[in-house]
Amino acid sequence: NKAIEIHPKFSAAYNNLAACYGHMGQKDRQREALQQAISANDHCVPALVNLAYLDVVDKQVTQAGDLLSKAVAADPTNVEALSLLAEVQVQEGHYQQAIEEAKKVHSLPHQHYAIVHYTAASAYERQGLIPEAIAELHLYLQEEPHGPRADLVRKVLPNLEKEAKEAQNRTSP
Repeated sequence: NKAIEIHPKFSAAYNNLAACYGHMGQKDRQREALQQAISANDHCVPALVNLAYLDVVDKQVTQAGDLLSKAVAADPTNVEALSLLAEVQVQEGHYQQAIEEAKKVHSLPHQHYAIVHYTAASAYERQGLIPEAIAELHLYLQEEPHGPRADLVRKVLPNLEKEAKEAQNRTSP
């Protein structure tokens, strides 16, 4: 609050204030602070991404997508924005776009964003492209071999591999 008092257009201070409100469970004030950050600087990528997260939680995926598109336009190498945008695009049924965003994340230096392979696998699977989905899940396990989602992937993967093999047997002479 002191930083904002000194410099009312300091978007990073509003973003940090929003984080504080989030930790205190004051979602309305968190959203308001993020909107002020964006009003102060409509290219404030952290605020755009954080507000998009709130929109995803509130099932406002179209709004989240708009915010994330702005974030990616401002910083095309922001893996957090690209990764979340891919998730939003899957939710909206834009599978090919989701795959393209996932590929961008994979091509950039990234840690802790193995989730993008899970997202791409979902997009491929929804398009019936099971071998591609399987490949993405294997990439996921390479990047994040431990944890609850990795355990889930290990449970799902044999079923997808079986489905792919059965489909291949149906099409083979």
